[in-house]
Amino acid sequence: MARQRDERRGRRKRAREALSTGEERYLGRRDKGPVRRFVRDYVDARRSVTELFLPIAGGTVLLSFAGLAIAYIVFLAWMTAAFASLTLMVRGLHRELRQRFGDLQGERPASLTMYAITRATQLRRLRLPKPQVRPGDRI
Repeated sequence: MARQRDERRGRRKRAREALSTGEERYLGRRDKGPVRRFVRDYVDARRSVTELFLPIAGGTVLLSFAGLAIAYIVFLAWMTAAFASLTLMVRGLHRELRQRFGDLQGERPASLTMYAITRATQLRRLRLPKPQVRPGDRI
């Protein structure tokens, strides 16, 4: 039992390290594969207003509790900008995926779209697996 516990602990440790280094063989099923790696790199190489989703949403909620009507206007303007940013990102991503992978290697486009949107709305320093490219890098 102790040996099995040590093996499980070792597997969990390798999986945590893989999330930091991006090492493919230890990643979870959700993050494995060259298409998913490309989606991660594509999102991470871009700066986007959507990265600020959580801070702006939290600030807007606090302002709305204070009774400030301007919070709603700011939030609507920001949501419009975020939606436009995500739309442009997804369209570019789909174009690049068709050029590079053609058949998408068995991946569903809707699944890849949600993967990209989910990653794009997270704060960069909290993304897992950790970003392997810097904003502005060519992929």
